[in-house]
Amino acid sequence: MKVRTITDEQDGRKWEIYKKSDNEYYYKYYEFFQAAGWRLTGQSGGHADGHYYTKEAIEYEFEIALS
Repeated sequence: MKVRTITDEQDGRKWEIYKKSDNEYYYKYYEFFQAAGWRLTGQSGGHADGHYYTKEAIEYEFEIALS
C-alpha cells in the first residue's frame, strides 16, 4: 500500500513509499522527462531486492514522519 509520495519538481524526481506490512517498507524512484513524463527508474527494498526497510530507516532517509 502506498503511504507517501515525495516530489522534487525542481529537479524532476519523485519517490513513492510503500508499506508491505508492519515495519516493512520499500520505495520506488521516478525521474521526469520532458518527452515522456514520469518514468520509473529504480526501486530500493521490496521482494525483488530481498529486503525491506524499517519505518525508522525510511523516516531517517527522507527526513519525514510516517504515521
